[in-house]
Amino acid sequence: MTDNSKPTYKPMFYRIYRRVSAAMIITVEDALHLGKIRFTLTKYAKGQGASATVEHYVDTNRAALLAWDLLNTPNAANTARGDVSLWWNGYSEFKGSRKDGELQARTFHVELATKSENPVRITIANGPGEPVGTNGAIKPKTGAKATNVSTVLPWLAVREMALALLMHLQAWQTMTYYQRRDEETWQPDQAEQGATATLDLETGEITGPNPRRAIPTQDRS
Repeated sequence: MTDNSKPTYKPMFYRIYRRVSAAMIITVEDALHLGKIRFTLTKYAKGQGASATVEHYVDTNRAALLAWDLLNTPNAANTARGDVSLWWNGYSEFKGSRKDGELQARTFHVELATKSENPVRITIANGPGEPVGTNGAIKPKTGAKATNVSTVLPWLAVREMALALLMHLQAWQTMTYYQRRDEETWQPDQAEQGATATLDLETGEITGPNPRRAIPTQDRS
């Protein structure tokens, strides 16, 4: 008889891709409510649990571009010259946020590991941060120790991860297109559906019931 009394574990974020090896777990997750894709690396030992976990959030457009590059990089490796670094030389991000009242710096690198049998290396580092300039940017704090986790992947795993990510983003963009369009453009309220709004072609202004946003002037040149 099956015991259904124990709750089933569910992750906080939807898992787009997950790969478990002998000492590493790489996870790509949906954080699209934040406009991000979440990457995590977890280093562990069998029977001992995790020894380090790091995370990084990538903007959706950058994540889609990274996935596209990774899908096409193996094809570039098969060119006559065979030097994939001439076509793609990796991707890096430096970000940060405030967590529990403290600044945290996060770095994310995807690069070619040409001397490894597994040719793509992903590295994430999390640690104390400090402000840079006056625009709110955060960099790793000088002299502070960061948690740095790195893993290498074979082409098959890289392509599986990239394809799963790209398909997920394409599905999300299609599913939420009308919602995002309506949220980011002027739309009449339901009570105004029968009313008429007028566009002034000279100024680009909408006149009529409750105009909330101007439409850019049309280019009639």
